Amino acid sequence: MNKLMTTSAVALAAAGLITAIVTTAGGASANEAKPTGFVPAPAAVASAHQQGPLNLATAQLAYVQRGATVTASKSGTAVATITLTTATYTSSGGHLTFAVDARRPVLIDTGMFILYDVDGNENSPEPSRTVTLATGRHTLELSYRGTARPEAVGWAPADGSAVWVRAAGKPLDLAAEQLAYVKRGATVTAAKKGAVVATITLSSAKYTASGAHVTFAVDARQPVLVDTGMFIVYDANGNENAPEQSRAVKLTTGRHTLELTYRDTTARPEAIGWAPSDGDAVWAR
Repeated sequence: MNKLMTTSAVALAAAGLITAIVTTAGGASANEAKPTGFVPAPAAVASAHQQGPLNLATAQLAYVQRGATVTASKSGTAVATITLTTATYTSSGGHLTFAVDARRPVLIDTGMFILYDVDGNENSPEPSRTVTLATGRHTLELSYRGTARPEAVGWAPADGSAVWVRAAGKPLDLAAEQLAYVKRGATVTAAKKGAVVATITLSSAKYTASGAHVTFAVDARQPVLVDTGMFIVYDANGNENAPEQSRAVKLTTGRHTLELTYRDTTARPEAIGWAPSDGDAVWAR
């Protein structure tokens, strides 16, 4: 098991130990050996418009994750997307496959794809190396060994916003005690051990003198369970009113919409709160 360690790609290549696989959309290996006697054609003179590979860990990029896909952008323009396509876990490791769609030549350090385990360790793939990808679609395969039970995989350049949580056998209850909640503007983020599990955003709220109709947008990073009865309307008399659709809802990984209706509140609605967050998630009228 390694902890925050990245193996030297040069040393591993010299020893013939590099086993991470990068293939292009056509199936050819990025490291395919040239036949004996192969003489490359003379390099064309680079024009002023040709671009060298852009390091996807550069500070100039911004990262946004939606579902299984992370988009890396520069000045608002998408540079590449990275999508977790398959994840096979064992009790002490994992094998992951990512689909990379590069909009321009890019450079990826595979050592920045970290596997987090139940002991709190951060494990790099074996081996870790830097790969250059041409414009187009590619497949990146990474293997992890000798870890404690894997919990999630994160991409370090994204500073916590690119995390793929291991899907459990059943959906994670968003009211679970091990979750932490942070509200910024209209959005509440639920996280487990620093890894984002889901975000809940108040997208619309229509009030009457004795009720409300509220719509939430849910972006689940893994299957989750939401008890809609925990979304409470607080009225002017201090009462807590549950929605008519109070029930447990299972949501798959991806984006969803929750619509909740409140009728016959005892007084004028004042605010909406989400009970699991212990007061941190309150949307005032």
